[in-house]
Amino acid sequence: AQGVGSAGMARSRDRRNTPAEVAKKGPPCDIKEVHKEWDNDDNIRNRLREGGTFLEPGTVVDAENIQNAVTNKNTLMPLLCRMSVLDRRPLPAVEDLRDEINETLTANK
Repeated sequence: AQGVGSAGMARSRDRRNTPAEVAKKGPPCDIKEVHKEWDNDDNIRNRLREGGTFLEPGTVVDAENIQNAVTNKNTLMPLLCRMSVLDRRPLPAVEDLRDEINETLTANK
C-alpha cells in the first residue's frame, strides 16, 4: 500500500524500521494517562457516550492526510504536545496507544 510522505512523494507502508533503527530512535513517547485528557475533552467524551467511534465521523481510516489530522485534532493534540517537548519527537508505542484507547472506550461505555 502507498501513502504520501511529508514531501508529497509516495512511500511504501511495507517499509518498516529494522530493530537497529528503532533502537537508534530511543524510547517511545510516554503517553501514560492520556486517556484522562481524552475523557476531559467534551467532544470526545460525548461522542463516545452517544455510541460513536473513537475517531471523528468522516475519518477515512485508510488515508494518511491533513484532513484526517484536522478532523481528529482533539484526539491528536495531547499526543503531539507530549511529543513536542522531547528532542527526538518520538512516536508513542502502538501498545501504549492501544492501552490508552481501551481505557478511554471502557470509561465511556
